[in-house]
Amino acid sequence: MRISILGGTGDLGKGLALRWIKNHDIIVGSRVKDKAVKVVEEYLNIARDHYGENIVGNMIGEDNFTAVKKGEVIVPCISHEYIVDFAKSIKPLIKEDQIIISPITILEKKDKNFYYNPIIYEGKSFSATQLLREILKTNKVVAAFQTISAKKLSDLKLELNYDVLLCGDDRDSIETVSYTHLRA
Repeated sequence: MRISILGGTGDLGKGLALRWIKNHDIIVGSRVKDKAVKVVEEYLNIARDHYGENIVGNMIGEDNFTAVKKGEVIVPCISHEYIVDFAKSIKPLIKEDQIIISPITILEKKDKNFYYNPIIYEGKSFSATQLLREILKTNKVVAAFQTISAKKLSDLKLELNYDVLLCGDDRDSIETVSYTHLRA
C-alpha cells in the first residue's frame, strides 16, 4: 500500500513513517520537497538500523501536493489550526478511491489539563475528522492514532501495545485502516 504522510517531517509523521515502512511504501510530504527528501534519508537510516533487511516498503520525499497525487492512503499530520486551509488546498487533488486517515486532534492544554475545543466552520461545530470529511466531500475519512504518543511511535525499540480507536462512515475504509495498523 502507498501511504502519503502530509506534514510527514514532524514528530507524528516520523513515527508513522518509521513504523509503516516495514510493510508499506511511504511518501513523506512537506511544504518543501527538499526538506522531505532530507528527512527521508534520516528516516531510512533509522529504519534500516532497526529492521535490517526486513523492510518490504520504500520511502520517498515529495511536496505535499505530489504526495496526495501518489498516495492510496493520505495521512495529514498537521496542526488543527491549519486544517481548513490545508484541506481546501488538497481537495482538488483527492481521488474518489483514496482513504484519508485523520490523526488530528483538537485538544488544548490549560494548566495540567487537556480540553477538547471543536472547530467552528461556516457556523457549525466540527471535530478535525468531521471537518476533513466536510471539506474534502468524501466519506472515506477515518479517525485514528489520536491517542498514541508521537515520541513513542518514533522509538522503534518500544513495542507498542495500544488499542487504536477507529471511527468513520465507510466500513471498507475502516477495514483498510485496521489492516494498515495491524501490519505496522
